[in-house]
Amino acid sequence: MSEYSTAVGPPLPGRARHDPRRLERGAPAAPARLASRALSWLLAGCACALYAAHGVRRQHRLETTGFDLGIFEQVVRSYAHGRAPVADLKGAGYNVFGDHFHPILALLAPVYRVFPAAETLLVAQALLVGLSVLPVTRAAVRRCGVAGGTALGVAYALSWGLQSLLRFDFHEVAFAVPLLAFALAALVEGRLRAAVAWSVPLVLVKEDLGVTVAVVGLLVAHRAARALEPDRAVVRYGFALAVFGLVVAALVVGVVLPAANPDGGYPYWDSFTGGSADTLGPGARVEQQLHTVWLLLLVTGGAALRSPVVLVALPTLGWRFLSDVPLHWGTHFHYSATLMPVLFLALIDAWPRLRAARRWVVRGYARVLPVGCLLVAVLLVRDFPFRDLSHATFWRGDPRYAAARHMVDLVPEGVPVSATNHLVPQLTSRNVVSLLPDPRIRPGWVVADTWAAGFPVPVAEQNAYLGRLRAAGCVQVGAELGFVVLRCDPPGPAPAVGIGGVRAYRAGTRVK
Repeated sequence: MSEYSTAVGPPLPGRARHDPRRLERGAPAAPARLASRALSWLLAGCACALYAAHGVRRQHRLETTGFDLGIFEQVVRSYAHGRAPVADLKGAGYNVFGDHFHPILALLAPVYRVFPAAETLLVAQALLVGLSVLPVTRAAVRRCGVAGGTALGVAYALSWGLQSLLRFDFHEVAFAVPLLAFALAALVEGRLRAAVAWSVPLVLVKEDLGVTVAVVGLLVAHRAARALEPDRAVVRYGFALAVFGLVVAALVVGVVLPAANPDGGYPYWDSFTGGSADTLGPGARVEQQLHTVWLLLLVTGGAALRSPVVLVALPTLGWRFLSDVPLHWGTHFHYSATLMPVLFLALIDAWPRLRAARRWVVRGYARVLPVGCLLVAVLLVRDFPFRDLSHATFWRGDPRYAAARHMVDLVPEGVPVSATNHLVPQLTSRNVVSLLPDPRIRPGWVVADTWAAGFPVPVAEQNAYLGRLRAAGCVQVGAELGFVVLRCDPPGPAPAVGIGGVRAYRAGTRVK
């Protein structure tokens, strides 16, 4: 018995007609199969275009920020110039391997060298996430038919976890989304060696994903062992993958990150040991976590729970819910992005068994499930970032963006500059940028938005700091629509920021 036909149980009726390896063997492709492949590529292409337009438009509306787009651009810029991955926003000369482990970002360096701009990272993220639509849609079409597969592909492309990732600047987990999608699609289709191969690079995306890799390895070993004709080699590959993931995660957290960290340890242990205080209380914690679980269940109508593939989500949910940082519990940041391919491919894995269930209610539920998932995805758009796409104001030119670009042009290229958080990504391709106010330095140049701030300090506190800079000899060289540019020549001791600003800065630099 083949790997494909045994990994998910006995062959379903008609499966031989739809064995994807027929194309690999040179067998003539049926028109329907060619149509389904074209449909998968079409959906993926549309998703890439939508995601890229959304991200670039946000950059041109000053909605991106130094934390985190600016940080990642500084890292990729360092790679592009052959240097160690440094993010000055985290501290002057700060090596990010003391913060998180994401060497896979070096893959963006050649493209960034040619197109040195924050938009390059946003478009790259759009292409990576859009690429994940391809294996999800293909697997869905093969299991659920063209209509059902198309509905699930669109539902996945619009899923709230992906929206939240694309809304919050750029993050390294954009690489994990397609890798997980291809790995789990291969697992669902019984291509277990391919599942192993796609899983290995995940350890280069972020330090916690080694545990996720270990779960995938155990699932590979389990499915290979339970096949009608067990493949002992694949069983060994699965267990080896599990050990590999755990060992790499342990080495990175226990050795690599502490070696590069200025304090000599993993900087986020206190998020799990009570060192990072939960200021919202246990009630708010439970409420946010239950809300997140509810939305995770809702995107697949609960059907993902019928597949062991859903176990791949447990490591991510585990560290998030054990953390004391409230940002980790909810739905409005990038932390749920990697769960979307897991949940949808778990649903796709479970769907044939639901359709073959003895109870007619379950069979009927499975029949309408793809359309139901699509309906849920569309209805949830109103509560998530893609709702902006339907607003005409989102696509109109912003006079404040033009003013901000004018102010940025007053700053000489290459000089150190401190900037308001949402102005940082306008500068990181051309300057060494720190966050304003940075309590550790007095900057040579300052670009600030006096109308809007909020991180790391309120706008009133930021403007008071600007007043102290002026009193200390800094000269205003430009002002337009609330944006100001100061030149502090020569730089001297940093003026006092205030205890609130120092605490906010330190807290902000430690958010995972």
